Amino acid sequence: MASRIGTLLPPEWLKAWVNCLAWAYPAFWTANSLLNGVPAVLQVCFRGHYFGWVNVSEWGVRAVSFPGGVAGPIMERRTASILGEMLSPIALMAGVLLLLYWLRWKRHLLGGVFAAMLGEAGGTLHIFNMRMPGWAGVLRISGLILFFAALCLGLIWILQAWQARAYGERLLNLVAGFIFVPGGLWAVIDWQSHTDVRYLSLASFLALAGVNLAAALIAALVPRQACAGRRVGLRAGVIGAVLSIAIFGMTQYVATARRAVRAESWSRLLAPFPANSQAASYQKIFFQKGVSFAAEGPGGYRSEAAVKMLGQLPRFGVNAVALIPYGFERRGSTDIAIGGSMETDEGLEGLARVAHALGMKVMLKPGMWTDGGGFAGDLDFPDSAARARWFASYQRLVEHYAALATRMHADVFCIGGEFVKLSRYDADWRRLIQRARELYPGPIVYAANFGQEFETLTFWDALDYIGLQEYYPLADDLSTTEVVAKVEAVEKKYRKPVIFTEAGFPSAAGANRKPWDDSGGNVSLDLQTRCYDAIFRAFYGQPWFEGVYWWKVGTNPGGGPEDTSHTPWGKPAMRVIARYYLAPSR
Repeated sequence: MASRIGTLLPPEWLKAWVNCLAWAYPAFWTANSLLNGVPAVLQVCFRGHYFGWVNVSEWGVRAVSFPGGVAGPIMERRTASILGEMLSPIALMAGVLLLLYWLRWKRHLLGGVFAAMLGEAGGTLHIFNMRMPGWAGVLRISGLILFFAALCLGLIWILQAWQARAYGERLLNLVAGFIFVPGGLWAVIDWQSHTDVRYLSLASFLALAGVNLAAALIAALVPRQACAGRRVGLRAGVIGAVLSIAIFGMTQYVATARRAVRAESWSRLLAPFPANSQAASYQKIFFQKGVSFAAEGPGGYRSEAAVKMLGQLPRFGVNAVALIPYGFERRGSTDIAIGGSMETDEGLEGLARVAHALGMKVMLKPGMWTDGGGFAGDLDFPDSAARARWFASYQRLVEHYAALATRMHADVFCIGGEFVKLSRYDADWRRLIQRARELYPGPIVYAANFGQEFETLTFWDALDYIGLQEYYPLADDLSTTEVVAKVEAVEKKYRKPVIFTEAGFPSAAGANRKPWDDSGGNVSLDLQTRCYDAIFRAFYGQPWFEGVYWWKVGTNPGGGPEDTSHTPWGKPAMRVIARYYLAPSR
């Protein structure tokens, strides 16, 4: 009788597989929360930081903290040092692994699932998104090795509780229980997420699966006699499934409640400002005394801080702002995700409403983030099929923001910029421009990178403005003769008005030689000021020049006399802007 009952019970491999499936999501959610939430809590508790924002989502809890006394967090002023950013999650991972070991979970399948998910979360979803120059690259590689080692260790623990004999059997168990199951689960969560940003493109999913497979190949080498861990039953699987449903349900409830509260707060904030009028006419050519108004945390565009900051700009003579949402793409992928937490469509529409009420024009200028902050000019698709897929994906971004530009009555729409290696495909860009004109009736510009792209672009005739990202180097005497000649040569060929869709200099020594570089150095407010003045003197009076958008003023005011970034806020360069913008001549 006992033997008959035994044959009816599920085999051990099925129990293990069910438990891997049931506990994969709680383990990953917990690991993500530890690595992305706890470091900020520690900064607040022990280093006097304050919380910038806390977000609870299907992916876990993410918190960001900022040093106390900082007027406004900006990208150049990171949450902590690179060393702290890297060592905090590594220390947390080591602590959790030691705790699991001390609790004698090293031979427990669930302990293995938690350890492996900790390694996966840290290695593939945390460190890969950090771009670190110089010495920090060594730390990045070291961190990747440590997280990969944790992933391998977790898989070994899983196998110690999985009654597998031969190498092939052990490998097959790991592939079935840890690679395809979590991968499918992440795809479902990604599809269900309350954001237009999709974390798992096909390329990133394959990269994730490849890392896990490499770890499985190593972990499966564990000797057969070591596979003698504690078994788990189906009851543990039921608990894991219930916990998965509870966590997912909780995050959905929190996200829904949070959206409702933010929507109500945003509505109250915008109530004093008239709605955007889509019936208003478009002025094709007008002079733009602009600044690039960048979304910065916490809150980004959809925040009280952004509205207040926007209200301060007219006193400096600013009559135009560039609002800059982003598409997100991993290098090598043709998939472009639209939208982000800092530059939502609601935030863009709301700030356009505020800007118009304050007498300012708005340029909607989508940008591109690659690999967490890379240069769009690095994107290249020599293969015609891949290039066609990319242009189809980018067209969806253009369509999205061209339609939004119409709804918010953006006064200028920038169709893209700095695609140094892709802008040479003239026919593709002409199709994009034509499609944008079908959705948006106002003037259109392209933001060409300084140098070869700007000087050799062939579709300027299809646009209303010639747009330049003006970061041409200046000699030490700040002579602008060569720069003016290059810009004027393009203007004379195409007979279109010129705007600087972006221009800027960091307040650091050597800013004139590398205007695009804000990696730091010695503060030089005077050099930034003189560079601003040089550009104004060279171009402001040119009859074909129709304005500039200085990079940048953030939604949360940073800058100040000790800051070396591009922002002119709180620096003498802002007075130069006011002197020219408030002058009666233009």
